[in-house]
Amino acid sequence: MLSDAQIKEIHKIIGKNVAKIRKEKKYSQLKLSLEMGHNSVSLVSFAEIGLKGAHLILNIYYKLLLF
Repeated sequence: MLSDAQIKEIHKIIGKNVAKIRKEKKYSQLKLSLEMGHNSVSLVSFAEIGLKGAHLILNIYYKLLLF
């Protein structure tokens, strides 16, 4: 079983990948947020730095792969 620290580290790694793909696709945090139906960049911002849970990070990651 993974420790809380290990889980947080995994979230940070996935968040960095989200940021990398978002930038490669030339999406701003706002544009991605709007595409996902949100009016604020905070969701994407927090996910990119690993502050939100895995379900939000993975949802954003999935949306990026669709665009």
